[in-house]
Amino acid sequence: MNNFRNLRANEIECRVGTVAKDQSGFSLLLYKDARCDMNILDETVGPLNWERKHEGINGVMFCTLSIWDKENNRWISKQDCGTKSNTEAEKGESSDSFKRAAFNFGIGRELYTSPFIWIQTSTASKTEKFYVSDIDYNDKNEISKLTIMSQKPKRVVYMFPSNNNFKNTNNTSTNTPPPTPNHTPLKCEKCGCQIDATVASWSNNHYGKQLCRACQKGVSN
Repeated sequence: MNNFRNLRANEIECRVGTVAKDQSGFSLLLYKDARCDMNILDETVGPLNWERKHEGINGVMFCTLSIWDKENNRWISKQDCGTKSNTEAEKGESSDSFKRAAFNFGIGRELYTSPFIWIQTSTASKTEKFYVSDIDYNDKNEISKLTIMSQKPKRVVYMFPSNNNFKNTNNTSTNTPPPTPNHTPLKCEKCGCQIDATVASWSNNHYGKQLCRACQKGVSN
């Protein structure tokens, strides 16, 4: 079986996750789209050496992604379920199940190592569009460097590791990326228990909502 490469900066999308109740800041989540998975599968194993099948099980859409293993002359399959989107429910659920199945093969799994990305509203507005301009990984395929910019006005809004000397392109003064605020605890959307930033980020990426580990198991089942 082939090993899949890590995602490039231009293959990673950003979206707003949680917003502080006092509107003082918001989190950003990193994700990939289905086209990214298709392109990497075509690039790595060849367009004729993988296939996907969708089926509904108890009202939930599942995707089975299969990749041809040339060495052992057999298909290797992995399956996962999806969640409906806010716009096109069925299409979104189908696409999401495919992306999750690809995660099972390791495509984009490095996104789970993302630091918690918190943006203060004094730095940027949640209505702006953001993109990853630079990313790097260590030898464990963990994100070791990350730069996020706003498209308009174009400027750096987040850097990891934090750099006290990075500058906003529209302002000559230094702009230090804000730390995660302690006054805004993160809570599970289902049971209301408090969760840490790592659990919240992983849950948002995988389930599209903020869940504690116990409630995540309920969704998985």
